[in-house]
Amino acid sequence: PASSETEVDADAPALALYTAAFDGRPNAALLSHSALIAHSMALLHIRQVEDGFTFLACGPLFHVGTMMFTLATFQIGGKLVFTPAFEPAEVCRLIDAEKCTQAFLFGPMIDGLVEANRDRTHDLSSLRFVSHSPEWDEMITVDDSPWCASRMGGYGQTEVGGMLTFLGLGMGGKGFAGRGSPLVHVRILDAAG
Repeated sequence: PASSETEVDADAPALALYTAAFDGRPNAALLSHSALIAHSMALLHIRQVEDGFTFLACGPLFHVGTMMFTLATFQIGGKLVFTPAFEPAEVCRLIDAEKCTQAFLFGPMIDGLVEANRDRTHDLSSLRFVSHSPEWDEMITVDDSPWCASRMGGYGQTEVGGMLTFLGLGMGGKGFAGRGSPLVHVRILDAAG
């Protein structure tokens, strides 16, 4: 009997990300299967993903920060939890109910969670996240992985699927963009290439 699996060319496009980074007009960047897998593997290594990894996609789904972890979690067979919008009380409830270990959060979002959970109705200790404030740090588990210890940063554009450089690689290095992923070549080119 024939296999139900179809051979896939690793270099074939798997995802088209639209961006207006060129002349202010929408353009699609085509990312291959292997590029997406390589990016996810780098991110998962730097974040030191553990068993039971559960990602709460509470950021905008068009944002590359949400997409990076969504794809990486899907790749490793982790658990994905989605909410249609960032509502602090609901996000606190989801972290508690689903035992989320990572989420898409920025400073003002974190402040909203602290305020929504000031009475400690919800147990947020499953969330392994970056230190932010004394109140926040008491609610969560402050993560010491290179991803969180570096303040979750690097540099990348939508059209490369997320990060090309990671602050969590070679911690203590100079610069604010981090070191290039071992799976990419970072070049600064002029108009002539």
